Amino acid sequence: MRTNSYILNLIYVIGFLAVLGVVGIILSTPYGIGTSPDSIGYIKAADNLISGHGLTTSEFPGVYQPLTQYPPLYSIVLAAGSWLIGDTLQAAKLIAGIIFGLNIFFVGLLLYTLIRSTPWPAMIGSGVMLAAHPMIDIHVMAWSEPLFILLCLLSLSALSVFFAKGNYGVFLVAAGFASLAALTRYAGMALVLTQLIGILFYSKGNWGKRVREIFIFGFISVLPLLAYLFYNQRVSGSATNRILSFHPITLPQIRLGFTTMTEWFGIPPTLPFERILIGTGLILALIVFLVIKQPKSEQIISVGNPSSGSPTRIFSLLTLFTGVYVLFLLVSISFLDANTELDGRILSPIYVSILLLIIDRTTRFLYPLKAGIWKLVAMIPIGLILVIYLFGTVTTLMTNRFYGIGFSAPAWRDSPLIKEIQTLPAETSIYTNIPEGIYLYTGRPAARLPRKFFLSSQEANLQFESEIAQIGRKLVTGHSVIAFSTFPDRSENPSLQDIQEVINLTGVSEVADGSIYSARPEGAFGP
Repeated sequence: MRTNSYILNLIYVIGFLAVLGVVGIILSTPYGIGTSPDSIGYIKAADNLISGHGLTTSEFPGVYQPLTQYPPLYSIVLAAGSWLIGDTLQAAKLIAGIIFGLNIFFVGLLLYTLIRSTPWPAMIGSGVMLAAHPMIDIHVMAWSEPLFILLCLLSLSALSVFFAKGNYGVFLVAAGFASLAALTRYAGMALVLTQLIGILFYSKGNWGKRVREIFIFGFISVLPLLAYLFYNQRVSGSATNRILSFHPITLPQIRLGFTTMTEWFGIPPTLPFERILIGTGLILALIVFLVIKQPKSEQIISVGNPSSGSPTRIFSLLTLFTGVYVLFLLVSISFLDANTELDGRILSPIYVSILLLIIDRTTRFLYPLKAGIWKLVAMIPIGLILVIYLFGTVTTLMTNRFYGIGFSAPAWRDSPLIKEIQTLPAETSIYTNIPEGIYLYTGRPAARLPRKFFLSSQEANLQFESEIAQIGRKLVTGHSVIAFSTFPDRSENPSLQDIQEVINLTGVSEVADGSIYSARPEGAFGP
C-alpha cells in the first residue's frame, strides 16, 4: 500500500507537467489561438450566443441560421469563457491551455490507477502528452477535439469504476460525460457505442439487468444530441448539414491515415508509401500482440482483482473504443462526409488511446524482468520517440510563436483587403472566398462563394452557375459586393475566372492581396 506522500509527490510531478502544458500553449500563441474555417464556425456561434441570437451562424447582417455543421457544446464553452473574460478569442486560448493541462494530468492519473507499483508509467504518459507534437498541434487550435478527448477519458474511466464497484452514481456520471462528448463531436456516438458494448459484456448481473443498464445509459447519453438534431431538422431542414450518399473512402485518404499513424512513432512521412505501409503493419502487429498477450505481472501490479477490477476494464474499453472509432470514421467518410481527412486532428482520440495501451502493456511486460539492463534496452525506443517528439514540438512551438497559426497569422491580420472591407457600409452584403478571415478581423458576417462541388459528398454542384448568377443580380443593386482574396487559397473555392464567366464584374477597389467587385447592369447572369 502506497503512502499518502508517495501519491502526493506523483500528483505534484504530473501536475507540474500539466502546468507546463498550459504555459506552453499560452506562450506559443502570441498572435492568438490558431484558427481554421471550423474554428471560426465555433467562434461565430459563440459570439451569436453571447449577443442573444442563440446557437446560430450568419452570412449576412442581421440574418441568422441554426448551427448544424457542428455539435453545440464547444461553442457553448467558448461563449461561457467569453462571458467571463469579455473576448471570445482570448477565452478560446485560455480554454485550450486549460484543457491541454487537464489532458496531460488525467493521462498520468489514469496510468497511476492502472499501475500503482511504480510511478514511471504515469510520469512517462504525462511527459509524452506534453512533448508530443500530435497533441500540441490540436491544442493550439480552436478545435473541439481536445475537449472531446478529455470527456472520452472521463467517461470511459467512470464506466470502468462502475464495472468494478457497481456504484450507480458513477454509472450516471459516465453516461453524463458520454452525452457531453456526443454534444462536442458527432464522433461521440462511437464512444457511446463502445460503452453500450462494454456494458453488455462487462457489467455484473444477469442479462436482463444488463439490458436495462444499456437502455438507461443509451437514453441519457444520446437523448440530448437527438433533441439537438431534431431541433435543427425542424428549424433549418437539415440535422447536420450533411447529405446521406455513398462515396467510398479513397486510396489517398487511406494513405494519409497510415502516414499519420506512422509519424506518431517517429517514421518520417517522406518515406515511400510501401515502407510506411510496412512500418504501420509492424507497429499494429506489436500493438495487437501487447493487447492479446497476457503479461505475467498482471496479478502483481494491478489494483485488486484484475478479473473484476477497474484496471482490466479500462484497458478493454480503450481497446474497444479504438476499433469502434476507426469503424465510425470509415462509415462516416463513406456515407456522410467524404471531405474528412484521416490526419492528426481526426485521429487524435486514437493517439491518446494507443498511448495509454502501449505504456500500460509495456510496463506489465517489463515489470518481471530482474536484470536492469534488459529494462534499459527495452526503454530505448521510448526514449528515441521522446527525442523525436521534443525536436518536432520545439520546432512547431517556435514556428507558431513567430508566424501565427491559420487565420491568426499576422499576414491575415495585416491584410490590405481586410482593411478595405472595414470601410464598407455596415449594411453591405459580402460574398467572398475568405469569410473566416473577414469575420475574425472585422466581426462582419460574409457569405462564402458557391463551390463547384460539395465537400461532404464530392459531387458536382449542378447549380453553380445559377448561384453565381443570382449573386450577380444582387451586385447590380449596389448593396452587395464580392471580396476576392488572392492570398493562398483553398483549392475547393471557385477561381476569379469561374466567376467572371458568369458575371460581368467591375472593380470597386484593388489592393495587394485581392479586390472588391461589383457588377455592371448590362452583365449576363446566366440562367
